Amino acid sequence: MSKKKTKKFRAGIKSNIKTAPIVGAYSGSLEQIESAVEPTSEIIETKADREHAENEKQYSFVRKDVRKLGITFSILVVLFVGCYILSTQTSILTNLGSWLYKIGNFQI
Repeated sequence: MSKKKTKKFRAGIKSNIKTAPIVGAYSGSLEQIESAVEPTSEIIETKADREHAENEKQYSFVRKDVRKLGITFSILVVLFVGCYILSTQTSILTNLGSWLYKIGNFQI
């Protein structure tokens, strides 16, 4: 039976550090060594980032709906607070209610 070939590294994992080849003995300070070996400026995409981007594309309409619901809820709260303040300071809403009751011929 033969051995199964296994990959040493997974396809989705990339290293984020570039190493500079050392040609000879380096006689610089520690700061110069650290500046010679810098992390890459490329964006490394992990599995979680890919899934987040896919979900964001797939469910973009949900964000719009939630935003609309939030705006609607805010407007309703403002209207209710305005009606409460208007009813405590004036009798306009009471008179409007009585007028609608007379016009509509509602029976309780």
